[in-house]
Amino acid sequence: MFLKSNQTISGYKKTLKIKIILYILFFSLLLFRGNLAQTTKRQNNEVGISIGLTSYSVKDQLASPLNYSGIYIPFGFSYFYKSLLNYHRFSLGYNSQTKLKSRISSSAAHIAEFSYANLQYEYARHITGFFNNKLRLYLGGKWNNNFTVREYSFSKYNGEASGEVFSSIGLLLLSNYEYSDETNMQISLSFPLLSYIVRSPYSLKDEPILEAIIGDSPFTSVAKLGSFHSLNNLKMFNTSLVLIQSLSSSFNVRFGWELSYFWFREPKSINSVAINYDVSILYRF
Repeated sequence: MFLKSNQTISGYKKTLKIKIILYILFFSLLLFRGNLAQTTKRQNNEVGISIGLTSYSVKDQLASPLNYSGIYIPFGFSYFYKSLLNYHRFSLGYNSQTKLKSRISSSAAHIAEFSYANLQYEYARHITGFFNNKLRLYLGGKWNNNFTVREYSFSKYNGEASGEVFSSIGLLLLSNYEYSDETNMQISLSFPLLSYIVRSPYSLKDEPILEAIIGDSPFTSVAKLGSFHSLNNLKMFNTSLVLIQSLSSSFNVRFGWELSYFWFREPKSINSVAINYDVSILYRF
């Protein structure tokens, strides 16, 4: 937790947002360029943009014993490569500052401002098929990177901020059912096996984290403050249901539902649930 004035926290956050966006965009362009060079000839590529609606609730014992919840609008960019044997997905998600309210009060003293950035890469390989291969099962892995900040306001002059930075590698199970030449349905389940997590310590003084975030090399500096965790300290899973409908030879529309759960117990427990509905327009080439 940080104990800072609202003005100071706002300054940290603006600086942080700019750096996070620049670093992630630079990385995503490099990764997208590499995948594109390898797969352009196969015509199994898709790029798309998405917008959604997410219901989010969180209870972070470091900052407050209350439950906070709210609705935000996430934006995303995705790149897919799909074939009968291989599935690749790269995605970048982000939401602007969103107000969360406690469940026992809607007053200014019980409001938290929430924002996050997410970078994911998924790979799965076909393992078996049913019904003349209309139903295909894939098994693979998921690399998930997430940055979350929550700013709690308890008075007009100060507040506490809490958040997590984590990178995880986990298992991905994916099924794809080809209902027709124009319609596909996908169901996925993923969970982390090993994660590297940076979290606010059980203290009112977080100057090392703040200095690392706003420094010249925030990712390198922040990474030194974290530790590795497996299933004993971290419980997290993600499941999704997706319907993909072809609009033309070049465009698809994608409707998605996603449930995400996160629980971590150090130094004090935090648990959160997010239910997301989104729609994407995909360009196929």
